Amino acid sequence: GDPVAGGSFTLGLAGAAPATFAFSSLGFSWQAHNGMALPLSLAVVGANPACMLSSSPDAFASTITSATGAAQRTTPVPANPALVDVSVFSSWVVLDRLAPANPAGLVCTNAIGVRIGP
Repeated sequence: GDPVAGGSFTLGLAGAAPATFAFSSLGFSWQAHNGMALPLSLAVVGANPACMLSSSPDAFASTITSATGAAQRTTPVPANPALVDVSVFSSWVVLDRLAPANPAGLVCTNAIGVRIGP
């Protein structure tokens, strides 16, 4: 659905490795988290330097991708008028042991932003 106060919205992942762990972050910024600039390279944990955490990880959810490498996260939005016009950002980090030049086996998506509507 649409990201509106009192509703929910779903963010999807496609083209990932099949039947593997996927982590979705949801946050209020794409610029910084706890004083660290975003995007943040996950090379510090052994990922390819191009693998970047692109949204603040204020909330995380994990799932297993489907046989076709798809996953989704549905997020409820409280029916609070103060949330109208608030932006939230999300990105995925996926375990992919076959990813080239990537000892940690992590691949990352770009972030997507949505604005909560009335």
